[in-house]
Amino acid sequence: MVEFGGRYDLDGVILRPFLTAGVSFNTNAARVVNARFAGAAGQDGTFQTTLNSPAIIGIFTAGLTVYQRNGLEVKAEYGFSASDSFQMRSGSLRLAYHF
Repeated sequence: MVEFGGRYDLDGVILRPFLTAGVSFNTNAARVVNARFAGAAGQDGTFQTTLNSPAIIGIFTAGLTVYQRNGLEVKAEYGFSASDSFQMRSGSLRLAYHF
């Protein structure tokens, strides 16, 4: 992951915007899981599920952290991950008070 950001000191407030970018490599993109239903009798047998995951995923994040002199911190973040077969978006808002 690589992060780009800045810091802006205003009157009693610090703004810290940031962007991150990275790549995730999955060396085991296909997995087979043997399972059975909970509580099932042994003679009912098992079944196989094959899970195919993307081999390469791009990961991007954008956010802003605000620090106030009185100890209040607010962080907002948006995340985006994508490959050739899926897209995932996320968002978070965090509030903290440092005393």
